[in-house]
Amino acid sequence: LKKLEVHYENAQTFKAVAEEWFEAKSKPWSAGYRQNVRTILDRDLYPALGALPTKSITTPIVHQAIKRVEARGAATRAILARQIVGNVFKLAVITSRASFDVAEPLKGQIARCRVVHRRHLERADVGDFLRKLEDYTGHRQTVIALRVLLMTAVRPGELCNAEWVEFDLNGAEWRIPAVRMKMKRLHIVPLSHQVVTLLRELKDLNGHEKHLFPVQGTKAGAMPLNTLRNAVNKIGFKDRFNPHGSRGTFSTILNEKGYRPDIIERQLAHAEKNAVRAAYHHAEYLPERKTMMQDWADMLDAFQTGAKVISLGKAA
Repeated sequence: LKKLEVHYENAQTFKAVAEEWFEAKSKPWSAGYRQNVRTILDRDLYPALGALPTKSITTPIVHQAIKRVEARGAATRAILARQIVGNVFKLAVITSRASFDVAEPLKGQIARCRVVHRRHLERADVGDFLRKLEDYTGHRQTVIALRVLLMTAVRPGELCNAEWVEFDLNGAEWRIPAVRMKMKRLHIVPLSHQVVTLLRELKDLNGHEKHLFPVQGTKAGAMPLNTLRNAVNKIGFKDRFNPHGSRGTFSTILNEKGYRPDIIERQLAHAEKNAVRAAYHHAEYLPERKTMMQDWADMLDAFQTGAKVISLGKAA
């Protein structure tokens, strides 16, 4: 009888539980999200965890599997992989095939492993940062720049060198030309109504200039990155936030909310390895990205006012 019990427990592998979870939960998912999860299971998780009984899997084992994904430079995918393991273990706990969720201690670990110069705002610090930013006594254009940076998730250099000709405020769209993009491809940024309002205010200040954020006291050149860093330091976030880390904040929180990684990655203008898709990739998922960017701006407003932001599970 004891041998039968051991045999039964050993048969309850991670792959067996994961397939049961996938079958039960994936029906309402979009085709793209379902394929993302399927790929992560087959390529990233099963090779490392699939054959192991769930009761024998420890947090360090899962951590190693997730770190291998992150080491490829796929932080968004690594975050989703951690979430998948957590969901599988929730089912394992409910069905007595595990004692606890071994992925729980790994929440936030992927983001915290980023290099120091890209440290991002933790979810709990976002509201405090935005409130202190509004009280900043420096130039108003610097406040606007940092708020727009958070709301658009562009790279700081792309923001600081932005030109008015790139913007269609009536159409709520920012088209960053390929020459200014890291990947040398046109990038479309949907603008939330909060960003449009901020840019209309900025236009009253700097609309006669070439750049949105010209160097203060001169008509030549655009705002240097150090202006943003100095403002962050002055409001007390020197050791907690670097402007480039705004993209990490955006990615982490929206992944936790359940937005599809493809949409998040596209909005971050990350590299597309498929050359054919790259030709039209700038506009891909645009309707979903418009919804996501408005949702993101609304979330930032809620963080600032101290309202509770409730995760509703998988989003668009």
